Amino acid sequence: MVIGVLELKLSVPWSNSLKDKRMVLQSAKECIRNRFNVSVAEVGAQDDQRTAIIGAAVISSDRAQAHRVLESVAKYVAQRGDATLLDYGIEML
Repeated sequence: MVIGVLELKLSVPWSNSLKDKRMVLQSAKECIRNRFNVSVAEVGAQDDQRTAIIGAAVISSDRAQAHRVLESVAKYVAQRGDATLLDYGIEML
């Protein structure tokens, strides 16, 4: 069993409040869950209205497959346009 963990650092520069940021994140998390069948949560920078850190996790029997899924999630988030992907990291457990 392989557990893949993805951490995404996002910028929401147009956000004027935590409510604006949460609206963007809620939509992104739901789309990621539905499209890639991974677990997703906001894991950091919860009090910063223009920065967000999202974590995603996948369980697989194949390390390469887990990595591909998480790379696809990062690529999808970068292309969404409602937030800017600043950085991401993938770790396999």
